[in-house]
Amino acid sequence: MLRRCTPLAIFALASCSSGLLEATTEPPSGLPVVVTTSFTSGITPTSGTLIGKGDSLIATVTRPATCGRTLTADAGTKGDELVVTVVLTADAVQSCAPLNGMTTYRAAVHGLAAGTRTASVHVRLETLGARLDTLVARATITLP
Repeated sequence: MLRRCTPLAIFALASCSSGLLEATTEPPSGLPVVVTTSFTSGITPTSGTLIGKGDSLIATVTRPATCGRTLTADAGTKGDELVVTVVLTADAVQSCAPLNGMTTYRAAVHGLAAGTRTASVHVRLETLGARLDTLVARATITLP
């Protein structure tokens, strides 16, 4: 019974989280992404930035640190928008001591064509098959 109710509970909690649940954005797959992380102590609000640099888009997300999740990232286009998705996956509900810190995810997408486009960065939490997507930042970027 608990296994069947857990995804519903996660969805219900996300629905009450002041608009954090966004329309599900499937990682578009198609562009290689290099993602790195760093940790800082203390808690600040979740934030994100998108900048164009040379032939690359650099998407940065800072959010509360988590434990026991596998990190992947994906990027591609959805319509006219360049979408970067940071995916944190867990095979079970995680139980760990509070980490009292923030993780910064830096996702770099290289080899992009010159031009101006809209870009967004999302965080997807996947737990026991349930997905929670959050749009962290959207911006118009220009690559030379």
